[in-house]
Amino acid sequence: MRADPGTRFVEVYESTYEPILGYVLRRCPHPEDAADVVAETFTTAWRRIEELPEGDEARLWLYGVARRVLANHRRGERRHEQRTAALRDRLTASPRWPAHRRTRSRRWDGSSAS
Repeated sequence: MRADPGTRFVEVYESTYEPILGYVLRRCPHPEDAADVVAETFTTAWRRIEELPEGDEARLWLYGVARRVLANHRRGERRHEQRTAALRDRLTASPRWPAHRRTRSRRWDGSSAS
């Protein structure tokens, strides 16, 4: 007989939190991002507790969830960087943007001001 969902989640969480956190920390450049990924991983486990396998299979299932959450996180970061760069380029090319601000903007990107 299966334990109630809350008890089962607590058991799985307590036995897998540290290994999942270690897995994510090794793949995330920032601990804050790793915390978000781990939280999303366990949120998915809670929402899908009826699908969560028994025993050691639960840990493997969570690694798979964490891998997909990491991939989504990376895609989101890339989209954010691309949109930020596109907006920066659009703003610095705008005639309303003062010339001294365009120069400063390029310096923030690491390029030399000319």
